[in-house]
Amino acid sequence: MNESDHVDPLLLQDESTTLRRRFLPHLERVGAIYFVTFRLTDALPEQVLADFRAEREALLAKARASRWLTEKEQARLDMLVSRRVQQYLDAGKGACHLAHPQLAGTLAETMRRFDGAKYRLLA
Repeated sequence: MNESDHVDPLLLQDESTTLRRRFLPHLERVGAIYFVTFRLTDALPEQVLADFRAEREALLAKARASRWLTEKEQARLDMLVSRRVQQYLDAGKGACHLAHPQLAGTLAETMRRFDGAKYRLLA
């Protein structure tokens, strides 16, 4: 199991929660409300993500040369890398196609298509 595959076992104690795996673990809970974020491919190019991962691994290797990180230090490092990724995404790099009203409208229309049938949109 990879670090990214870790799911808190307490989340799975509820019978209404299902764990599904594809590329990442996904939890589904009956009657739950979900927040969905769309990110287009060019918003975070593979090379930028690879650079962030390489930097994280280099920091881990350097730290482990003298000792293993504590769980708290590991969580802090993961949070810092996650924050850097989020800051990059928030910078609005890439083509920003959803900033164009016609394209954003097409996406909104597509999302409304199954509202009430497969899901309920609350926003």
